[in-house]
Amino acid sequence: MNSQNENPPAIFANARLLVHAIIDDSVTYTGCSTLYVDGKLLGAVPRLAICQDLYNENILLFFCNDQWESLGVTNHSSLRDAQERAEREYKGVTGKWIEANISDEEIEKYFAHHTAMRCSFCGKRPEEIEQMFQSYNACICNECVETLYGHLNN
Repeated sequence: MNSQNENPPAIFANARLLVHAIIDDSVTYTGCSTLYVDGKLLGAVPRLAICQDLYNENILLFFCNDQWESLGVTNHSSLRDAQERAEREYKGVTGKWIEANISDEEIEKYFAHHTAMRCSFCGKRPEEIEQMFQSYNACICNECVETLYGHLNN
C-alpha cells in the first residue's frame, strides 16, 4: 500500500466527511467508470471519500490522490447510492469504509482555522459563496461584485 497520508481532512470542498476508504491490493479497480475529468476518463485512484454538502445536503463521492486531493467527484442521492457506485468501480471497497464521526464542533473549528478570510463588505466566508477576490488589504466576494455591478448599471 502506497499511503502518503492515512487521515483525510474533515472537509472536502464545503462537504463534511462521512466515510473514507484507502484502496489497497484487496480492492480491484473494475474500469466500470464514467467519470471524465478534463475530457479524459479518470481511472483508478488510491483514496475515496464520501461527504455531505454542508449547504444543500447532497452526498458527494470524491476520487482522491494519496494526499486526499480531489481528482474528481460524483453527486449521489444517498450514502448508500455513493457506496454502491464506489463498489461497482472498486470491487471489494465495501469492507474498507471507515466512519469519520466528525462533530459539529470540529466542523466549526475547521472553518474558523481554515477560512479566516472574509468578504470585507458582507462578511461572508469563502465556503458561503462561489468565489472570493483578494488584494493585500481587502477581500470581496462574487455576490458583492455582482451587487456593485448592478448598482453601477442602474
